Amino acid sequence: MILSGSFFLQQSLTLNMKATFPSFLVAVLLFSAVQLFAQEASQTLFERGVKLTEAKRFKEAAELFTQATEKNPSDAVSFRYLAWCQIELAQYDSAAESERKSIAADPNEYIAYNNLGWSLIMLGRLDEAVDALKTSIKINSSYALSHNNLGYAYMQQGREEQAVPELKLAIELSPNEKRGHSNLASIYVRTGKYREAAAEFEILTRLEPNVANNFSSLGFTYLQTGEQQKAVDALQQAVALEPKNTENLKHLGMAQSAAGKKNEAIATFRQLLAEKPKDFDALMSLAICYNQTARYDDAIATAKDALEVKSNSEHAIMMIAMSYVSKRDKETARTYLPRLRELNEDMAKMLEKALER
Repeated sequence: MILSGSFFLQQSLTLNMKATFPSFLVAVLLFSAVQLFAQEASQTLFERGVKLTEAKRFKEAAELFTQATEKNPSDAVSFRYLAWCQIELAQYDSAAESERKSIAADPNEYIAYNNLGWSLIMLGRLDEAVDALKTSIKINSSYALSHNNLGYAYMQQGREEQAVPELKLAIELSPNEKRGHSNLASIYVRTGKYREAAAEFEILTRLEPNVANNFSSLGFTYLQTGEQQKAVDALQQAVALEPKNTENLKHLGMAQSAAGKKNEAIATFRQLLAEKPKDFDALMSLAICYNQTARYDDAIATAKDALEVKSNSEHAIMMIAMSYVSKRDKETARTYLPRLRELNEDMAKMLEKALER
């Protein structure tokens, strides 16, 4: 029997494979073990990073998430958490890149699309942000934050009509979502719908009862609707939470004055001026309250202080002159007429009429 060369070749290959197979198997097992070890190490780093994010130590957490993604480049969640830390650190370009890597690892990562949208909003790339947020909603339409952020992106584009339905849907999906109520209130204020804005701010004061800005915003909207006592109540709460906030004091004084509580307004404006003695608006508001309570000398002195802050203020000059008129000292009031004519002819005519009476 004659054996062909191919038979010997086949036999040779078979023997060679038998010899190398154990080595091949060992290599495969080693590779799998390395992969498993890398995944376990990545998971450990991820868990440590999560604890740091909960403690708001975002810079340290970002370092751990970076290490986790290096050990396991297919870990979409670690990339997403890394991006979250980068957003908190205002590293929006880096966050967008990390979110894209998260999406590449898992195309159904709707949270990554949402966070990518937010990063793009912060970068001013609103059209791209809208596309990313729409994709997030397409993957998971019940994720409230994507609807809120899409509404916010529309707000930034001046597309209020499209923003409002998204924000309302965000609130419907998550009634305690503070950002949705805040964004909706901002649109209502911007479009002059103050009663609707007040309703949203009322909700915010219940959700965040220790945030002064919620009460000051509520007070401002009530001032616009003419509900002075409600404005006073809200602004008093804002001042109680932040006693040194002069803007809240200013608005409280205005609300008290509008509500007819002149003496309370005077006390508030004086408290403000103790903090900011050169606040022109506070000086003028105080002068008006003094005038309206027949304290004309105080009104004149305060308006003169305001005039030192703004030397060409026709309102301060008019207040001084009219307070002299109220004191029946028309001669002194008349001395302010030439200067008032230079600054505001209409006010000068009003003063002339007052002097003729």
